[in-house]
Amino acid sequence: VTDCIIIARPTSTTVATAVINYEASGNSCTPTLFGSPTLSVDPVPNTSNLLEIGDLVWNDLDGNGLKDAGEQAVQGVVIQFTGNGFAGSSTSNTNGIYTLPALTPGTYTLTAVPTSNFPDVSLKNVGSDATIDNDFDPVTKTVMVTLTAGGTTNLDIDLGIYNGSTLSLSETNLQDISIYPNPISNQFTINTQLTNYSYEVYSIQGQLIASKQDNSLLQHIDASQYPTGVYLVVISSKAKTASYKLIKK
Repeated sequence: VTDCIIIARPTSTTVATAVINYEASGNSCTPTLFGSPTLSVDPVPNTSNLLEIGDLVWNDLDGNGLKDAGEQAVQGVVIQFTGNGFAGSSTSNTNGIYTLPALTPGTYTLTAVPTSNFPDVSLKNVGSDATIDNDFDPVTKTVMVTLTAGGTTNLDIDLGIYNGSTLSLSETNLQDISIYPNPISNQFTINTQLTNYSYEVYSIQGQLIASKQDNSLLQHIDASQYPTGVYLVVISSKAKTASYKLIKK
């Protein structure tokens, strides 16, 4: 094996006393021990129901929360976890795979730590195929996973990440313009006091989806045919320009 996974749990309240279980995690390497541990006690017997959490980290180019054809795996993304008396992390490998091994039944909180190249997390639980969707919350960057006794491992906890700044998805909002609702389903509304303006809708990849020159104070825009994902609405007048990030569910 290339990685030696060590599970450590305190055996008492005595400082620096711990037991180390490494054979149960499926690793044959000799662990490096820190502090004053003992190998005489096995806190997680080899017969225990040890389970795993993991799967794929990928660059979700369109931010739609689904792994589409051509979207590539991302290496070097850290997934932290806590729960059931354990804490640790895993880093996605060259194939974008991360694995949290040798976990006992219980509930765990996973936290994604996206890289500077891909700082944003995609939409969560889009569609009905759990094998290709992002499972992490785009705001908290977390997901809770419960492993049940006698159950199976969960290797469908995927993470989709992207870089919204490639489209300059930073918002510049103005008080006399509002866009709602957000997230959107089939339609969104531009409410403005501007009398002569244009709007443009871009996908996260920079593709122009819609545009119009208008002077209506209330503009209803049909988004029913927009694919799920993140969009940027740019509103321009002679004196002002504003941009708004929208999420299509």
